[in-house]
Amino acid sequence: MKKIFQMVLTIFCLFVFGRIYTYADELLSPSSESSSNFSTEIQNTEEEIESLALAGNGTESNPYQVSNVSDLQTALAKPITSGNALYIQLVSDIVYRGNDKNKNINKNTVLDGAGHYILYNDTSYDQSLFETSADNLNITFKNIKYGNATYPNNSYWGMLFTINSRINFVVENIDWNIKNGSQPFWGDSNPSNTLTFKGRNNFKSAGDKKGGEFVEGFSTINFSDDSKTTVYNDSTDSDAVFWCSKQQINIGKNATLDITTSKETLIQDGGDAQINVQEKRTI
Repeated sequence: MKKIFQMVLTIFCLFVFGRIYTYADELLSPSSESSSNFSTEIQNTEEEIESLALAGNGTESNPYQVSNVSDLQTALAKPITSGNALYIQLVSDIVYRGNDKNKNINKNTVLDGAGHYILYNDTSYDQSLFETSADNLNITFKNIKYGNATYPNNSYWGMLFTINSRINFVVENIDWNIKNGSQPFWGDSNPSNTLTFKGRNNFKSAGDKKGGEFVEGFSTINFSDDSKTTVYNDSTDSDAVFWCSKQQINIGKNATLDITTSKETLIQDGGDAQINVQEKRTI
């Protein structure tokens, strides 16, 4: 009788501990379906964290909100649907330092400063803040201020280092007040690149280092209808306000272009230049 009881007890223990071991093994080695669900949950969590880190979705109605250079770099790398543009809006002033510069723009992009500053903190004037890295782009910078009492300088390559073809660069409501490194625009003398002014723009360049022209290297310059652009150009390193071979400057209807300069000429190599002036304009 005793032996029978021992056998029953042994079988019971084996059954119980076997079930415990099997359950523990299932916990430690989940099925492929459980693993897949677990991985999906981790991925979703990472996407949620990224979404929280950069507000907005990059559309016109809900642009990416950026408050520093790192945010800006992240936003510029975001993909867009073919035929659309990437929309970015500053929510605070941005100061470029050291390796912060050279932010590539390789897609149609609208950068809205919302009245904030983009500032340059460097003793070298040869590092670009932004530069193109693809052809056939429409790029707009608007509502941005450059230069203040603490950071009065900028890069010699201006607002956008334009080194590709068929770039349409639009600026709107820009306030530029720069001492050294004060050339606002550089277009690589590519005949397919266009610079267009819209809204109300003020440009003051008055330093004695790395000055240059107001606009260098854009073959076509448009001052849009009803726009108002004021230029004060008293920088070094150039003898003209505009420079580019075979340059065409178009001043639209009701547009105002007010230029004050110490330069010797309005257009360098002016024999190849054309100025088209529409009705009711002021220049």
